[in-house]
Amino acid sequence: MKKFKKLKIELASEEYTQLDVAKLLNRSECYAKERFRGERSFTLKDVYILCSELEIPFDKIAEYWPIEEVMQCSK
Repeated sequence: MKKFKKLKIELASEEYTQLDVAKLLNRSECYAKERFRGERSFTLKDVYILCSELEIPFDKIAEYWPIEEVMQCSK
């Protein structure tokens, strides 16, 4: 199963790359890649930054970060 599919679709529709996301989060590209692969968890700060940038309403967070996918992240 692909992780965070709806989030990735939204990012792609806005032409964001993983490097763009890393810069937006003030992190390395490796940091972003690990989150999108589900190897590590997004922080709450990451989620809020991405929601703000992509204009995702906070009440839609679970659609972009489904609980079952978040719970499967390694760390």
